[in-house]
Amino acid sequence: MFFRIVIAVAAVACATTAVIAQSDPIDARRKEMKAMGSHIYGGLNRMQRGQEPFDKAKADAAFVQFAASLAKLPALFPEGSKSGAKPGEEFRTSDKIWTDKKDFEGRFATLAKDAADNRAKVTDVETLKAVYPVLRKSCDGCHETYLIKN
Repeated sequence: MFFRIVIAVAAVACATTAVIAQSDPIDARRKEMKAMGSHIYGGLNRMQRGQEPFDKAKADAAFVQFAASLAKLPALFPEGSKSGAKPGEEFRTSDKIWTDKKDFEGRFATLAKDAADNRAKVTDVETLKAVYPVLRKSCDGCHETYLIKN
């Protein structure tokens, strides 16, 4: 009986967490952006700079993360989800996201296409060095237009 109660409580907690994530698109998109950023500005960047050895599995994982995040992100910017920065955050979203939604969402599509088109090309550090600027340009272009530095 006790285990049934524990399982029921755990199931309710999981369901509640999923609902909270859906009702808090700001937090959900921050998490997705951080997940992508840790790969592009972290792992891939360090590999292409020679700061850590090239790791094909790690590079592939970055591209898988991009695809997963880019599929979710456009829906995480619903009308009414404008955000100020939390204390200590470097950036906040620009109102341009909602006034030029077509361009904003198109940038996610561009990055998704860039990542899909280039994933198979990354086989070693030299090919990563060739592909990295393409990905970085897509990311940085969106950040320059749709983020405000605090």
